[in-house]
Amino acid sequence: MQEGTVTTTATGRVRAKPENARISVRMRSEADSATEARDDVTDQSASVIDALLTSGLDESSIRQVNVQVKDNRGAFDEPLEYDYEAKETFVVRCDLEKASDTVVTLVDAGAYVEFVEYGFSEERRERLKSRALGDAMDKSRSRADSIAQAADCELGAVRSVTTEEVDTTSSGMQDIVEESLGFDSSRELDPGRIVVTAGVRARYQLQSTADD
Repeated sequence: MQEGTVTTTATGRVRAKPENARISVRMRSEADSATEARDDVTDQSASVIDALLTSGLDESSIRQVNVQVKDNRGAFDEPLEYDYEAKETFVVRCDLEKASDTVVTLVDAGAYVEFVEYGFSEERRERLKSRALGDAMDKSRSRADSIAQAADCELGAVRSVTTEEVDTTSSGMQDIVEESLGFDSSRELDPGRIVVTAGVRARYQLQSTADD
């Protein structure tokens, strides 16, 4: 029998409800001096963080991301009301079931919630990744088997496999809290299910069953 190989690619997907939320929060202040703007935004952030801790959130769940003080003098054709602008951004992580209450706490404390992202613990993400790769391999072998049958061949063992980077995407868009509308505290955040995607490229042994 003549031998050869066949290579197929496939994408595997699994869907699962997320376990946690990552909330991006921004504080902003304008003033006539850089120090005043910075001090004001620091006070705002301290009040917001205090509200989060009072609500029961652990301090380790709050992480400062960025602090910026901007000099607006001469930056625009028309002078602004204030010369300096300060911004502070931090991220709050919490369990999914606490996400809605946490956003309410943030908004009530005067914070601007930019967006909410959803995800998994590292352990669960690895399990979902394995399931997605398994689904991809099943599809890859099924396609290779169809090609082998069409060519009057037998499909053999896997010769090599390469995997593509695993991706996670929400079935819906990120929840965004509009600054002009605020957040409806009666609405529960519903992220839907997250899709974990993995791709493979596999090469299989191929044996011809036709007579020489």
